[in-house]
Amino acid sequence: AHILRRLGLPNHVVVDDYEYNGLHVQTWVVLHYGRHFRNSLERHDARRNVRAAACRAEKTGARVLGLGALNKAEFLNRGGLDLVQHLPSSRSM
Repeated sequence: AHILRRLGLPNHVVVDDYEYNGLHVQTWVVLHYGRHFRNSLERHDARRNVRAAACRAEKTGARVLGLGALNKAEFLNRGGLDLVQHLPSSRSM
């Protein structure tokens, strides 16, 4: 996943994209494994890539962001609080 960033490519993929009763819904996956967050040498890049995907979602108009398993391990991002600090203050989500 780190090579994608170095090549200037997105670090996430959209795996679901559909409309439900007029609501546009997408599921994005950030391309990292648990080992990237446990390894202190890779943790910074993994966190930065999650932030980049969240900021990209914000720019595309996302109103809801779920972090899934990232919220379960407090040491990764303090339950999402670390991520919120990097989003624009005028955010819609």
